[in-house]
Amino acid sequence: MSINIEQPDLDLDTDIFNAFVSHIEDENQQRKKHKAKRLFAARRAIEKHRERRELAQHIENNCYY
Repeated sequence: MSINIEQPDLDLDTDIFNAFVSHIEDENQQRKKHKAKRLFAARRAIEKHRERRELAQHIENNCYY
């Protein structure tokens, strides 16, 4: 005698879950990229400010009118 136990089809649930997790991972990657770009721009702005300040100070100290 054979007992047939039906198991629910989990393929669809698994596919939905995988799509959801993949979507969340993609959003996290996008946030990380955006944050990295903002931080890079901020660092570059700070560097430019320092360069301008140093140049102005150099010109002021070395210019003889």
